[in-house]
Amino acid sequence: MLVGAALAIVGFFALAIGVWRLGDRFGEDLFKVGAVLLILVGVVGMVVILIAARSARRRIPDPGPTGTVG
Repeated sequence: MLVGAALAIVGFFALAIGVWRLGDRFGEDLFKVGAVLLILVGVVGMVVILIAARSARRRIPDPGPTGTVG
């Protein structure tokens, strides 16, 4: 049980670090705020991360139609 709890804590912090790095990659400070809030508050951080993801998604160019055979 102790090993499982330790792995869960390590995984939680790894998730926060990954979200922080998304903020670096997409230039979106809300990801960084969400990562910090994820550690401190939990649910509030998740909501901020979702808002940041929607904002970053709008800036990604549309690849166009897929699945077409040329």
